[in-house]
Amino acid sequence: MKTNRSMTRTLGLLAVCLLASLASPEALADSIQPQYRIEDLGPTSNWGGKLPRFYIDGTIHRRDQMPGSPFQSGDYRMDFVYESGRKVQVVLFKGDSPTNLLTDEQSRYYAGRAQDITADGKILMLNEPTLTDYSIYDVNTGQMTLIKSSSEIGDPGSKAQVYSINSLGQMVGQQSSNAIFYDGFDATPLLLKDLVENLGVWQIYEVSDISETGEIIVSAHGGPSIGLHALKFVPITPVPEPGTFLIIASASAIYGYRRWRSSQS
Repeated sequence: MKTNRSMTRTLGLLAVCLLASLASPEALADSIQPQYRIEDLGPTSNWGGKLPRFYIDGTIHRRDQMPGSPFQSGDYRMDFVYESGRKVQVVLFKGDSPTNLLTDEQSRYYAGRAQDITADGKILMLNEPTLTDYSIYDVNTGQMTLIKSSSEIGDPGSKAQVYSINSLGQMVGQQSSNAIFYDGFDATPLLLKDLVENLGVWQIYEVSDISETGEIIVSAHGGPSIGLHALKFVPITPVPEPGTFLIIASASAIYGYRRWRSSQS
């Protein structure tokens, strides 16, 4: 019985060690970073010379040919009131309700700052008075989350610009001349090019939009013979890290050994 206990203990310690190694910040960062594959949407000239955007249903359209409001996501719709070509109010509706979810003060204060809306009621906005920082305002809780820049991307002291968000907490934008991606509203941005599988000759020029399912639209230059194209980055289902398989194998070994030991007693 002493030998049996020793073997069980050894297998258990092996599994614990593997778990500990995978729980390190470096291993976790490597395992959870999203990855994307490329779909070529054709030359940007096919899209009116500007980057297209996603509509509420995930379809892609020219900016001047959107079938409805570009500021609609899920049940939420954000509209603007203009005076002399200037935004003076932003109003937010949910479903078919005609009630503005923002107070009159908020509607005026957020008018020139609101940039995007998620399907669960979070608004991307510029901060005042700097207008160089961004925040996420949760309509349902009233919570405001400041969006971070990265000290390792772009010019020293540069600020991140955020263009689009979704209800998964993902965001895209630029810092200096670099396209960036956030995997959470409170996360630090990552270089988008580092997350794309087989980027090849493409050099990302600008990021445009992110859908509710995490697809991203960018423009990228493919060299003199290809020119500027619109690309869609599609999330790739992550494959478990090799260490994950080792943990599964260790757990299976422990379970199998215990079954065998029970059958021998």
